[in-house]
Amino acid sequence: MSGNILKSLLQKCVQYCKGGNVKSKRNMAQHKDDVFLQIGDFKVFAWSISGIETSVVVRKPSDGFDCCFDMGYSSRENVKCQSVMISHGHMDHISAVPQHIKKRELLGGKPASYYVPEHLVEDVQELCNTYAKICENSEGLKAPNICGVKQGDRIKLHKGHFAVPFPTVHRVKSQGYIVYSAKKQLNPEFQGLSSKEIGARIRDGENVHTDPVITPEIAFTGDTTFQVFTNEVYDPPPDLFKVKLLIVEATYINDDCNIEERVQQARKWGHIHLSEIYENAELFKDVDNILLIHMSDKYSCRYIQEKVFSNIPEALKGKVHVSTIAKERYL
Repeated sequence: MSGNILKSLLQKCVQYCKGGNVKSKRNMAQHKDDVFLQIGDFKVFAWSISGIETSVVVRKPSDGFDCCFDMGYSSRENVKCQSVMISHGHMDHISAVPQHIKKRELLGGKPASYYVPEHLVEDVQELCNTYAKICENSEGLKAPNICGVKQGDRIKLHKGHFAVPFPTVHRVKSQGYIVYSAKKQLNPEFQGLSSKEIGARIRDGENVHTDPVITPEIAFTGDTTFQVFTNEVYDPPPDLFKVKLLIVEATYINDDCNIEERVQQARKWGHIHLSEIYENAELFKDVDNILLIHMSDKYSCRYIQEKVFSNIPEALKGKVHVSTIAKERYL
């Protein structure tokens, strides 16, 4: 082998070992982007398989806002989230809280805030203490901020957002969350001024802003029966039907026998059958987008896509999205 050929091969090896494979880097970056669904103004990483793992990250790039719902799986995507809202205590929705705490600690992040139903605060704290004990970590996990919240509380989030828990209907105590944006706008008489001039007016004590405009942005139901949308058990909050993004479970989607039988089976286990959403499509006329998650692991990705989109009612066409990323990664 000539010296020039050998030199060329060595250069390629060094380039590869240093990560100089530009095509591979591009593919990796593209793959990272692909895990997020673009839904309206939001980018959503929805990792969810019924009974196995659920954790949903929602970002709104235009506002720099993000949050996470449930923590049954601690991913690279959700470890960056400062605010985590937990719907209920089943393992597939809460068991990865200690992992999330530790990963943020390893990455030098500030402790996240974990908002959990009030009755779970002591148990989640004990869970974190137990993990620290198992790891023989005398210092414990980096002080987690575990906050008990109840239905109707106002949770202050970052970037001008807040969340309000609402009751859901599951086999254990559970709650969903509606996230709102609260944006102030300049009063009309100040809109032509520079930021320096506006700052001067504020220092002089002038009220340059309107009252905040409150907008329901995101709703997450967690595990629930369809009764969350009716007044059979609780009165649903009106804003549940006005959000830009509704993230709702549809654990059961099959129609291989009597649909009513399937619906009753879903309700028995505290879940929703897809047919209930489709048969009540009019309820969601003011919702911009619906993301279906939490399908049973017995369904393949292909079957899910077929069932969700083959019989979709006219009123929901263009609104419905589905995430199967968790199943795709497992395959």
